Amino acid sequence: MQDDIPIFNIYYLDDSTDFSIEEDAEFHNHVIDFISDRIDGIKEYDDNILCLFKISDTDINYGEAKLEFSGYLKSLDSCLSFFTESEEYEKCKEIIKLKEIIKLQ
Repeated sequence: MQDDIPIFNIYYLDDSTDFSIEEDAEFHNHVIDFISDRIDGIKEYDDNILCLFKISDTDINYGEAKLEFSGYLKSLDSCLSFFTESEEYEKCKEIIKLKEIIKLQ
C-alpha cells in the first residue's frame, strides 16, 4: 500500500448511521485529482484506493474507500454538485471536461 493515501475524518450525524466528511472540499478535490491522474496516466494507485477514513476525535480507523473506473462518472457528478453549490465554476469546468474524456473511453 502506498504511503501517501490521504486520511479523511468522518463523523456520524445525530441518531443516524450516516456519516459526513469533515474535510468536504479537500475530499472532493482529491476525487478529481485521483480520477484525473488515472486518466492521464500520471500516477498509479494501489488497488484503486481513493482514501482512508478515520472517525473524528478517536483513534478508530473506519476503513478505506476504493474508486473503480466504473464509478468515475457518478463520483464526478457528486463533485460537480458540490462545487456548483459552492460556486466554484472553474472547478466545475474541469469536472465537465473530465466527464467528456471519460465518456470517450
